[in-house]
Amino acid sequence: MSDYIDEHGGPHVNLLKHQARLVRLKLLNGTVVLGERHDKPAARAIIADLLIARVVTRLFLELNDLGALGEEEFLFVLKLLDKKHGNSISLETLLTIAAFNHVPVVGYDNASNDEGRFKPTTSEGMANRNLEMGRALTAQGGPGALALVGSFHLYPKHSGGDFSTTLQTYGNIAFSHAIDLSRY
Repeated sequence: MSDYIDEHGGPHVNLLKHQARLVRLKLLNGTVVLGERHDKPAARAIIADLLIARVVTRLFLELNDLGALGEEEFLFVLKLLDKKHGNSISLETLLTIAAFNHVPVVGYDNASNDEGRFKPTTSEGMANRNLEMGRALTAQGGPGALALVGSFHLYPKHSGGDFSTTLQTYGNIAFSHAIDLSRY
């Protein structure tokens, strides 16, 4: 493992190192989804370490399709998101590490691309986003694929009230392969 967990794990370093080992093992059998609080670095520290260890084959980020934006516009959006959330490990840092290690990055969130039908943070909007993100994970996931998402996507109370509308269900992800790190 690299130093990201050591530098950003705070009092939870040992727990996060344990979680990183578990994620590494789970990646052998399929896609893993890490839930985060967008302003806390725990999930991103684990992702950075696993990218550097070269065990991630594809990285999914909670962003719109990366190919839909030009590079300048995309970097502008990333910088806005990073400034808004104030995470000590920026999305731009994750993209840089992924590029350096030749790991393709997929933007798999349609939050601003649903023809205005739903507000992205309502339960209907979250369910719709989970459906679209789940389709991307089903189509492009598999062993070695690692997805980062706000932890609310993992819980039914935020997406309509039952597990049928969670990201795990729509993405055919084993519930044991969805790990909420939002409290660290």
